[in-house]
Amino acid sequence: MFLRLPPPMLLIIATLCWAGHWVVARATISEVSPFALSFWRWGVASVVLAPFAFAALKAQRHLFLSSWKVVLALSLTGTGIYNGVGYIGIQSTAATNALLIQAMAPAFIPSVAFLILGERTRLVGIVGLAVSFFGVLIIASKLDLEALRTLNLNRGDLWVMLNVVFWALYTLALRFKPSALDSLALLFILAATGAIQSFPFYVWEVHQGAGVHWNSVAIGGILFLGCIPSVFAYLAWNRAVAVIGPAGASPYLYLTPVFGISGAWLLLGERLQDYHVVGIAFILSGVWLASKKRLQQDSKTI
Repeated sequence: MFLRLPPPMLLIIATLCWAGHWVVARATISEVSPFALSFWRWGVASVVLAPFAFAALKAQRHLFLSSWKVVLALSLTGTGIYNGVGYIGIQSTAATNALLIQAMAPAFIPSVAFLILGERTRLVGIVGLAVSFFGVLIIASKLDLEALRTLNLNRGDLWVMLNVVFWALYTLALRFKPSALDSLALLFILAATGAIQSFPFYVWEVHQGAGVHWNSVAIGGILFLGCIPSVFAYLAWNRAVAVIGPAGASPYLYLTPVFGISGAWLLLGERLQDYHVVGIAFILSGVWLASKKRLQQDSKTI
């Protein structure tokens, strides 16, 4: 069974799967509208997870009911709407851009914690966020100084940045999750509610003439997203973190843009441009500054 692999191998598998998420989403979005893709992704994940989660969910139903506020917050910020926003962005930006913008997510978390919980943020963390944000501006503007001056940025990049904010909120909400909650049961609940919250937006997209063009690209993309980044990667990540801890696992998240950019180049024909190199240097420098003393502990990508 693959979960018996050494933790470093499991972490590489997880980050490789999450990198594939944006590449496959970019390839699929021309055939499936954003919230349709979110709905079907989490619908498939729910079906896959149900047999494994049912027993724990039944045993912990009272704990889940008493923790409904936390579960609702995790669902709203980490599944259906979260992914729908990201898929809107990927319609009009490259997978490479999305991957690099996602790389600044850890730097957002201290700022969100300060704004919502009043947690004190070190000056170096604020500087790190500013440096990462400048890296995003470089990518979004393609090193066009006039675009930077007027903030005439790609709409898709802005949607992906909003997606990053949702991820930061989701990570913050994880701090309030009761430790006794079974991980697979929780993931099943989040997947099921993610499909439910995506459905009204999916119906609206169909009313607007969008939806799903059922072909091999759409079916393959939905199955991949529903199984690999939503279930397979999570299981690998969860097992590795249980063995070596979140602090030991967190640095592996920075492999995601490396794998993703390689995949975008091989599968989508996207080339790494000069502004990507400069932008990622700023983003990763900012993330390093923001997490210099304490690696992000609540690291999870859905």
